[in-house]
Amino acid sequence: LYEGLDDARFLALFAPMLRHHLPVSSMLLGDTDGNERMILELGGEHYTLRTTTPLGDSTTHGHTEWSMLGDSVRELRRWNEPQHYDTRDRPWFLGALAHPDQDTYWTAPYQLFTTHEPGITAARSWHDRHGVTHVIAYDVLLADLCRYLYLMEPSPRGRVFVLTSDDRMLGLSGGARTASD
Repeated sequence: LYEGLDDARFLALFAPMLRHHLPVSSMLLGDTDGNERMILELGGEHYTLRTTTPLGDSTTHGHTEWSMLGDSVRELRRWNEPQHYDTRDRPWFLGALAHPDQDTYWTAPYQLFTTHEPGITAARSWHDRHGVTHVIAYDVLLADLCRYLYLMEPSPRGRVFVLTSDDRMLGLSGGARTASD
């Protein structure tokens, strides 16, 4: 994915979106060959970039922790770990492929793979000039969504809320609690 971009350039290109668009916590870019790059914001200008490469029946995750201050990107540490993970089996990937006519596909709440926390994901697919299908996705932790909504006050007596497609409330502004609290 974006073969012409090394890890530092990839991070510099996509990490600012995570910094400036609360409550998005991570960005994923996967393809139908099973390759994936994920940027997870760790806080304090620190990020993890995970590169997933399928190797037969197994998958290798290459992790790199980065510090990013302004335009300066610095690698802090690098490690690999085998995982039983296939990008093509994730809810955001399957949903985006199953709904190519939608501008954005939203998952139902599910447990995110990396953080093991409940979240939702917005995803969209497209085909490149070589016929490979790609999916870009953004994760939102439900806890972050609730904190974000809590602070919203659209008017003195107004409220903002988020519902799932089956009318379950995920969050409400103004300090009210959700059914999942």
